[in-house]
Amino acid sequence: VTYVDAPATDFDQGGVCAWLILRTHYAEDACGNVSSCVQEILIIDTTPPEISCPGDITVECGEEVTGAGNATATDICSEALVTIVSEETTAGSCSYTIIRTYRAVDECGNASSCTQVITVQDTTPPEVSCPANVVLGCFDETCLTFDEILVGEDSVLIPQIIQGPITIDITAYSKGGVQQDAGLFNTDTPHPDDLDLGTPNVLYGGPGENSDDPDGYEASNNRPLGNIVIIQQPGSPYPDDHFLSDSLIFTFSSPVFMENVVVMDFEIAQIMSGAGIFLYDEDGALIYTTGFLGDGNDNSMEEVVLKKAGVKTMKLYYGTAIPTSGGIGSLCYVYAPCEAEDAMATDVCNEAILSCRDTTIVMDDCVTQIVRTYSAEDLCGNVNEDACVQILTLQTDGLQPDIMCPADIALPCGAPVPAPDPAAVVATDNCSAPADIDVIWVEDIVTGFGCDEEIRRIYQATDECGNVALCVQFITRLGPPIQLSAKVILGGSMTTGAPDMYTLINNLLPEDQPYWADPSNYPGPEAVAVFPENIVDWVLVELRDVMTMEPIGKRSALVTSDGDIVDLDGVSPLMFTATPDQYYVVICHRNHLDVLSDAPVDLSGSFGSLDFTLGNTGLIEVGAGMWAMIKGDVNSDGIVNNTDLVLLAPKAAIGYSGQYLEFDVNMDGLVNNTDLVILAPFAAIGYAQGF
Repeated sequence: VTYVDAPATDFDQGGVCAWLILRTHYAEDACGNVSSCVQEILIIDTTPPEISCPGDITVECGEEVTGAGNATATDICSEALVTIVSEETTAGSCSYTIIRTYRAVDECGNASSCTQVITVQDTTPPEVSCPANVVLGCFDETCLTFDEILVGEDSVLIPQIIQGPITIDITAYSKGGVQQDAGLFNTDTPHPDDLDLGTPNVLYGGPGENSDDPDGYEASNNRPLGNIVIIQQPGSPYPDDHFLSDSLIFTFSSPVFMENVVVMDFEIAQIMSGAGIFLYDEDGALIYTTGFLGDGNDNSMEEVVLKKAGVKTMKLYYGTAIPTSGGIGSLCYVYAPCEAEDAMATDVCNEAILSCRDTTIVMDDCVTQIVRTYSAEDLCGNVNEDACVQILTLQTDGLQPDIMCPADIALPCGAPVPAPDPAAVVATDNCSAPADIDVIWVEDIVTGFGCDEEIRRIYQATDECGNVALCVQFITRLGPPIQLSAKVILGGSMTTGAPDMYTLINNLLPEDQPYWADPSNYPGPEAVAVFPENIVDWVLVELRDVMTMEPIGKRSALVTSDGDIVDLDGVSPLMFTATPDQYYVVICHRNHLDVLSDAPVDLSGSFGSLDFTLGNTGLIEVGAGMWAMIKGDVNSDGIVNNTDLVLLAPKAAIGYSGQYLEFDVNMDGLVNNTDLVILAPFAAIGYAQGF
């Protein structure tokens, strides 16, 4: 028996995929007889494909999930097509799932399916881009002097200050933690009941009290400083600081860089009991504290340089001493907000919050750097800590300039007071060039009147960063001029037995006084254009204090042939601007030994006389009852000896004429052997000044 299959043919079974095979069977016996029959075999495909899904996976937010693996399918009869038929997402912001359903369908419509779970999570921190580095000048700081508020006789409370984007709340406390009002006090025109603040100071022409002398003007609250913030005395209708003050607290709406603060009206007891400044960040943590130094006196004022970033609260603490007082004259800060426009934090999944942390590096007196470190956190708690750094360079100069006032002036009684001259003030600064320092005249503080008038002239220098320094020039009156009638004989210009000195060098005398060089070092302006014929030479006259022997008055004068010491007109007695009193008198000459009066000369009545020609220690007798200054001190060392002779010898050997020279011992206009002969006996004996 054998069979043969005909090729399969499609068979319509109502939409079901089927195939028909006709199989013919043959039977043949041993004699070759054959018979056959046909069998129908129907094949129907109802079996779905076998499908295999990819494994479950976890992906990061923002990653592509379309390629998160592919499902595969096999079918025994035909090809199978695999597709994604659905995706179901579960809710969640920081983590969620996607259930993906795959379906495989063969050519006969038989289908099978499977699912894959895709977990999406957010563990990636935000990305941060920092702003560019910034350089800020002194002009970028904000300085509050509280002067924009008018203060009168009545107390003015100041609980808050709004300065651009920054609001500053001011709270005040007295001892025991009792909250009080913060008030303003005008130191320019203070209430007379407060005796230790501002211009009423007794040393500056007003009724106030202060222990500092005028040299402490800059470091004491005895000078006007405009409005200051104080703790107001409860119940007082006028500005008055609380005698039980505890602290003033300044709270900024956003953290700032604190540059400096001027504190005033502190007593020594307060400084010794812990008074100082405390700085806190926005979390309330103490970041810096410093005590006050003061100037060693009560009622002191001090500019405290802070240079600290991230300050949210500044506390001015007055110490534990009782009674207490104190105030703030000004404060300067720089507001550079962390949320700069060009600082960015981005996150692929949700919102990112930017933050920053500031630390301060003081480079030197002129420059401070704020190192600003940026961080960011998204809503899922992913943090990019210290992502990037921005450097803010601040031109911070907290030191005041050095200032030197013009020299003090002593004026005759009726002389006019010269106008203020800021150009004569010398001001230098560690950071600002001299041309960038603003020097002004502040005020003249006048005490006394008439010949007893004294003027304290105040100058002020302000550098580019607003630091201020003051100096005081004293202008005093010396009262009416003192008149001195004196006589002296210069031994070099004297012929023994002659009644008068000769004037052989009259035509050689210099127009300007000759005592500017060592050892006299007298810079006086005395000058004469034409000398009267009876003038012998220039001399230098000093008035010396009876107790200290210090020079009180000094000036150049002329000597006439009969010995009179006269003023520059050749006639008038010599005039000094000094307080009437008793003084020793010294006469100096360029090549004679100086002479000091044996006793003080009474000039208390504004007039006095002295005649050295009648005799005095340090003189030599040149005739009967006639005494003269000792000649021959050609090197001006206060001694006449062989040294002078040795110095003179080469000059005499060369010979000089027609010149005004200290080697001209006999004052005849010539330097020659005659001078050697005259000097020799004096040098052999040896003379020296006795004072």
